[in-house]
Amino acid sequence: MKTKKGQLQVSTENIFPIIRQWLYSDRDIFLRELISNAADSLTKLRQMSNLGQAELGEEELRIEIRLDEKEGKLLIADNGIGMTADDLDKYINQIAYSGMTDFVTEYQESDNENAGFIGHFGLGFYSAFMVADRVEIDTLSWQDQASPALWQSNEGIEFEISRGSRSTRGSAITLFLTEEDKDWLTDSKVRAIIEKYANFLAWPIYYFNDQDTDTESLAAVDMLTSELEGKEPINITSPLWLKSPGDVTDEEYIDFYKDTFKSMQEPLFWVHLNMDYPFRLKGILYFPKVSNNYQTLDGRILIFYNQVFVADNVKEIIPEYLFLLQGVLDSPDLPLNVSRSFLQTDPNFQRLAQHIVKKVADLLKKLFKDDREYYEQVWPNINLFVKYGILSDPKFYDSVKTALIYANTEGGYIAETELPEGTVLYTPAIDQLSPYVRLAEQQDKPVLVMDQEIDSPLMSFLEYHSQGKRRFVRVDADFSTDESNKQDLSKLLQLFPSDTVRIAELKISPLGEGAPPALLHEAEEIRRMRKISEQMGLDENIKQDVQAELESAKVDLILNEDSKLTGRFLRLAELESQDKKARELASYILTLSQLAQGTLTGSDLADFIEMSAELADRALDS
Repeated sequence: MKTKKGQLQVSTENIFPIIRQWLYSDRDIFLRELISNAADSLTKLRQMSNLGQAELGEEELRIEIRLDEKEGKLLIADNGIGMTADDLDKYINQIAYSGMTDFVTEYQESDNENAGFIGHFGLGFYSAFMVADRVEIDTLSWQDQASPALWQSNEGIEFEISRGSRSTRGSAITLFLTEEDKDWLTDSKVRAIIEKYANFLAWPIYYFNDQDTDTESLAAVDMLTSELEGKEPINITSPLWLKSPGDVTDEEYIDFYKDTFKSMQEPLFWVHLNMDYPFRLKGILYFPKVSNNYQTLDGRILIFYNQVFVADNVKEIIPEYLFLLQGVLDSPDLPLNVSRSFLQTDPNFQRLAQHIVKKVADLLKKLFKDDREYYEQVWPNINLFVKYGILSDPKFYDSVKTALIYANTEGGYIAETELPEGTVLYTPAIDQLSPYVRLAEQQDKPVLVMDQEIDSPLMSFLEYHSQGKRRFVRVDADFSTDESNKQDLSKLLQLFPSDTVRIAELKISPLGEGAPPALLHEAEEIRRMRKISEQMGLDENIKQDVQAELESAKVDLILNEDSKLTGRFLRLAELESQDKKARELASYILTLSQLAQGTLTGSDLADFIEMSAELADRALDS
């Protein structure tokens, strides 16, 4: 066989179905691409004017979008650099041949070679055929003596270049929509697409529909300068994130948040980002009011490329836990893929993410230090974010730990740096384990309220990072008792029923007159083991081992010698003739201890109520 050399061939019949169906993730992206091309045309002209290569008149550089629903046509026009017939042949007829490289080489300043440009790959124009079966480009180059040129193509397979009709500099792209796309590309939908992708484009966009002007004007390839009087752009050309923080008022930040995220609530506070390395990036991250329940994180961090929206919630740039915030980030240095909807891998992303995390942590620390009262006021709305961030990223914990605070049972807050070393008591809810909480408070021990699902793994995380210096213990699992008069209580223990609570040891201690007659003490290890057994997805063998441990686990019962009911029980227990009454009272006291711990539920609670009623009747009859 003879050796054969040559060049690979690309068939337009094969490549266009790929562009239409697989290159872009969403069908509406076609309009983003065409608007971006128009914006680049304007940017090129401005750059050439800055270099003295072209002269600009007084006419406003802008983009016009016109929808003729009746005729099923959509037109995107600009008064930018325009093209010649040769340019059309070079940049439009050769798929994926971008004019950006040529322009940068010939005209752009070397120290600012990417300023303001959006497109790079030369494929965006062809997205027009996602919704149109025929496309026309009517264009006139900025060059002196240039002639207008018209490019036409059906289905993007064959083309024709002829003399155009445009009389002013720039380009007009007309899309003849398919029957299918006429149905969904309505006036409201086109407006929504513009708002989604180009709401903050650097160039003004004017929109016209059937109600704004007549059919002849909608089809005009020149700009509708005479119809702009009194008409405002539908986009914001100077978004808030491009301004210096010192030039922005709180009211402006709040209004921008409400408008961008369609929110009726005001944000709690915000951080304005402005960095140059490893990427140029500007943006604003807002702290919204976050409920204690996990919410959808979709569309919360909007990513822009030179003020054009490309994606939201990009995990390569933003750690997932920051999605609990809301905001916008804009960078001209993002390495986008061909469809410009996703990012290519870049080792600098990690440094970028770390910088953003540091800025957020610095803001929290500053607010805690400068205005702790307000910080504590908003803590219920931001604590889920902080806790989630700590569990997701140990470096975030290192940065923010001095601003970590905990609610306590007295209605205040305790900072991480204010917690004692050793045992830290907590209750799983402000209205649970009240007798134990009261006892701890009498002993001047603070009790934290850890009432969120995320608190259990958080406590384990904090214990691990304390390197054994701190341990979180539920308030009913650790409290001080006076056992100076320790005695053999084995016979007394036999009076208590063994079918409801497995008692390991009976103790008598002064707990105070306000404390219940008895309290149950369960080791923290057993409580955590019970928590593990409730988790889904555990290995079956592990579950069986844990269950076996729990079935054999016992608790201590501590009798309160300061209680009158306990005193009566102890006196009855000394009398053999009162054995039955002593057992009934022992059962009642044990049930009271379960009630105090919050473990008395269902039929056991119903039995307790019935027992209480019987005891009350006896007391009234005696």
